[in-house]
Amino acid sequence: MHKLERECQVRMHQIVEGMEAKQRAFTRQFHELKEMLQEAKSVFNRKGSKRKHDVEEELLEKRRICEQKLRRSEKELKDLDRFLSNNIVRERHSGDRILKNSEATLPSIFCRAIGRHYSDACPAVRTVDERLRSIKSTDRCLICIEIHPERPCVKKISCFYCNQLRPHEKTDHHASICRRPEEFVEAQRKRWETMAEVDKYRRMLDDCDADIRAARQMAYRKQSEECGTSRMSKTQKPIE
Repeated sequence: MHKLERECQVRMHQIVEGMEAKQRAFTRQFHELKEMLQEAKSVFNRKGSKRKHDVEEELLEKRRICEQKLRRSEKELKDLDRFLSNNIVRERHSGDRILKNSEATLPSIFCRAIGRHYSDACPAVRTVDERLRSIKSTDRCLICIEIHPERPCVKKISCFYCNQLRPHEKTDHHASICRRPEEFVEAQRKRWETMAEVDKYRRMLDDCDADIRAARQMAYRKQSEECGTSRMSKTQKPIE
């Protein structure tokens, strides 16, 4: 009877020791897994922080480039406004019109039409470059657009585009080949394009600022969540 009790006690002791050993092993494994999880989370957070930093850097770089383009466009718009205000030129009208009786036989030197329009208003040959080629091919004078052997031209011709306020001042070219009307129209066209660019870059800049604010708010929320998780893990008691 005593022998049986001792064997039972020994057996019970062995069972208890085995259970305690298993519990210690389980506790050790649990802490090892917990440390591995924390290390993995730390690595992930560092990578995530780097990604958030990279995203914000990309957004800031995009904003910097956009701001540079906006400043250039604003400067170009200011230069165009200054040019247009300082170089007001009458518009060049093309097409047929009613001429004076004394001009009924007046030809357009560019298209040869008789009594239908002035050479400056020729609708067939509109650009200055085309007109210059036509004049040079026929050896006409650039001042009076007539053919004569005398050089330089003795006629007192005034370009009404250049000398809008000084109609009697002599110029070195005929009004039909004056580039100022073309330059003025081109500057007006460029001004509209530049105004559209300024509006576009301003909208892009607003979008960049909104994206940067959103990225920073997201990073702040993520950091707050990580700090809360870290505090909770520190307050948890380890399993004994």
